[in-house]
Amino acid sequence: MLLRERTNLGSGMMVAGLSVLALVSWASWVGGAAPSALTHQETAHPHLTIYYWPFPARAHSLLSMCAVACAPCTHVHSYDRIAAVASANGGSMEGGGVGDTFAPPIVVDEDNQGFAISQSVAATLYVGQRLGFDAAVPNVPKSVQYMVDLADFLAQIPGGEGPTLIFDEELGRKLAHFHTSGRFDAWMQNIERSIIGPYYYGERVSYVDFYLNQVLKWIYQRIYRQIPGAENVFGAYPKAMGVQASVSALDVTTCPVLGSPFPLTTSFPSPDEPFSKPFLDTLANTSIFR
Repeated sequence: MLLRERTNLGSGMMVAGLSVLALVSWASWVGGAAPSALTHQETAHPHLTIYYWPFPARAHSLLSMCAVACAPCTHVHSYDRIAAVASANGGSMEGGGVGDTFAPPIVVDEDNQGFAISQSVAATLYVGQRLGFDAAVPNVPKSVQYMVDLADFLAQIPGGEGPTLIFDEELGRKLAHFHTSGRFDAWMQNIERSIIGPYYYGERVSYVDFYLNQVLKWIYQRIYRQIPGAENVFGAYPKAMGVQASVSALDVTTCPVLGSPFPLTTSFPSPDEPFSKPFLDTLANTSIFR
């Protein structure tokens, strides 16, 4: 079966009114004008179709780049149409046979003979190059490392992945250990050292910056937004916060993505239910968020 990131999300997770400005303590993340946002040369943009669920999450960087660049883009989010192109469900592209794009996000470039690519890092690289967000990138393999670092951070942090996770006492212990063991700080310090500032590669925004914005928004909104005292969990990492604030300040409203039902001011919807008391009590018994 296709990996259904929408499964068990429920209507409570589809609240479209979520805004970064409404998040406690996030005003500093989105304040101020973005420095030298679009200094790449304007090019004729391809028409891209992005297959992903009806919220940004792993497709956030893709949708944001299209919106900022005013590139023609269509967001396809129905399960049936996603399943039709995802090989995990036996889907295929035009030409017949099961394809090799396993699960969403899947990008199809209509102006490149229907070229299709999946996996969020690979898709971000491809869309970034197609839309000109690679002008500041001096070394592509290194940029891939930076994005995979972010993807690994998301995968390792307890509660970061999987919409069906139960935020219970056990997960609370795992998240507490992720912090007390120094793993959270080690990851964030590594990310911090990768950034020149104000963007990853200086004054020009790149696809890597969009990917960081995607991951940090996801982590905050998925986990820390509901934890008392965790409002400033990324506060010790000013470069990462600066990238996130600068990308968030870019205009994604002038050229909205066709068919996208969810605002790009958020990344991952809140869990269906509030975090359990045992989960929150476990974290409260540590000094992590005091």
